[in-house]
Amino acid sequence: MVTVIRVWRPILLCLLFFRWGCLWAEELGVRHFEVPISDGEIHSRDFLQALLEMGGSDVILPADFPGQNFDARGPGSRVSLFAWNAILQDFGVKLSLEPEALAIRMDLKTFEKSLDRFEQTFIDVFQVEREAEFIRVSTPATLGPVVVLVHGLDSSKRLFNGTCKFLDEQGYDVYFFEYPNDDRVVRNAERLSDALKSLPPDRQRDISLVTVSMGGVISQLMLETPELQVKGVKRFIACVPPFQGSEMAALRGIVEVGDHTLSIFFDPKKALDFWGDGMGRAGIDLQPRSLLMEQLGTLKRNPNVRYSILAGNKGIFDATVLQKARDELATSPAENSLMETARLLTLDRLDLILQFQSPHGDGVVNLNSATLEGVSDREVLPFSHLDFLTGFFAKEEIPALKEVLKRLPAVD
Repeated sequence: MVTVIRVWRPILLCLLFFRWGCLWAEELGVRHFEVPISDGEIHSRDFLQALLEMGGSDVILPADFPGQNFDARGPGSRVSLFAWNAILQDFGVKLSLEPEALAIRMDLKTFEKSLDRFEQTFIDVFQVEREAEFIRVSTPATLGPVVVLVHGLDSSKRLFNGTCKFLDEQGYDVYFFEYPNDDRVVRNAERLSDALKSLPPDRQRDISLVTVSMGGVISQLMLETPELQVKGVKRFIACVPPFQGSEMAALRGIVEVGDHTLSIFFDPKKALDFWGDGMGRAGIDLQPRSLLMEQLGTLKRNPNVRYSILAGNKGIFDATVLQKARDELATSPAENSLMETARLLTLDRLDLILQFQSPHGDGVVNLNSATLEGVSDREVLPFSHLDFLTGFFAKEEIPALKEVLKRLPAVD
């Protein structure tokens, strides 16, 4: 029985870490995986190969990769399968043994609900505060056109102070929506809708949304979900938006460290609050194969809103240096199959990162992701993801500011 448990344990890990991968989908949110069975056994190499495929990797494990075979047809396996199905049913997971494979069916909607329940229990027990702020930058006397800025993942107002102040100086009535930046996109879309509806009636007639990165995904969901729509929104200017998702979101932990480090200087209370901004759900939502991305693909553009997309094609890293490192690694011999596997996985990651550098993307979002069906006003600018509207001081040289101004209404 111990051996059988060892077979199923990695399967559970597979579900947790590769839940956005799929071989095919029969309906919204449903994923199917297969682990091949050969001669009545699951070979560990085949199992690991299946995990890589589920994660979207093209790496082929070496033929001599060390491994072990596990019985998939014995009575103990059947008992273990029954036990795991009882445990995993609340997570929307069902396992079954087919003639040639172990089949895994996963309902992401059920899985997401189980994560929601866990989060809510955590919030209640530890009294975690998770709120959004709708900050008016302009003075109450300002009567210019309303502009609402929405930041991205692991970000905040401090990075866009210069843009806020500059727009205020031009006479716009500027607001900044600061939300729990690591929380689920749908929750923040609801918060944004509530914030806009809190504006005085005379300030809801002609709203321009200016978003950065994930802020564009949040705004899209709000604008295209009937119960969340705010009629006064007339313009949606999305800067570097990952509308089709971004694999780079998986590296968001590095960015979060930087965000909390900055908070030490600007907002010490938030620097120590590791749960108030969410529990990593945004990084899951932004994966290209996530449930959210599948749901967004079913939405229709809001006919009352003018959409604009400003994408970037300047990478964060020097593509020449990355390519040189990649080429050197590609020709480096490995001492054994494990080292060869590590080499292949590293090459795979380098190839992925290169897909987001110049001229293919802005370092975080690929140009193919910064698109929306039906949106013709799309401009590609020579700026990186971190450049677009970032600035601590009000100045016209903030990289993408001129293009944003072209798309805002004139100030009387």
